[in-house]
Amino acid sequence: MGQAHTLNITNPTTFTDGGAFSASTDTAGYEIQIDGAAAVSIPNGYLTTFDLSTLAVWSTLKSGMHTVALAVVTKEGATGVYGSASFPVLGIPAAPILAVV
Repeated sequence: MGQAHTLNITNPTTFTDGGAFSASTDTAGYEIQIDGAAAVSIPNGYLTTFDLSTLAVWSTLKSGMHTVALAVVTKEGATGVYGSASFPVLGIPAAPILAVV
């Protein structure tokens, strides 16, 4: 769509029960959703950034505001709580119609 959107990730430091969570050693991957639909599972360990324009769904997004949600998946297979953020997709004008007169 002509622009890149990098998702900056601040990983959790605790589990929902308050126990200590080490993102660099406890993370097995991430689940990313765009506008509520599953976009990709990333079976990597620890990330701090992700380029949203690498997602297959990126080219299908219409102009306007969209929402990305991300959850951490632990090495034990538990999917965490989703955090979300909004981002704009700017439209690209269609080609003008030209006529030589």
